[in-house]
Amino acid sequence: MEDLHAHPERWDEAVESAVHGKVITLTGRGERLAAVVPAEQIDLVERLQETIDVLSDTEAVQAIMESRMSITVGEGVRGVEAVRALLDQRQ
Repeated sequence: MEDLHAHPERWDEAVESAVHGKVITLTGRGERLAAVVPAEQIDLVERLQETIDVLSDTEAVQAIMESRMSITVGEGVRGVEAVRALLDQRQ
């Protein structure tokens, strides 16, 4: 999409497109700056960001692997809450 900064009259069109399920990328000087995301996709975007954050943390990935091994041998706990608890301990 064209730079919305240069074409402010296109904001309404961008928002309307997002309302109808399309992700609109906002650019400035030819670079991506932000996106207008349909409301029903916000939870997905947040979960993906959380996944990226975890997978970017080598220690967290190691802790997850160790936890999976513990579960395999009948020790430990399962679930998202266990992973979040591990991440909270590291911060």
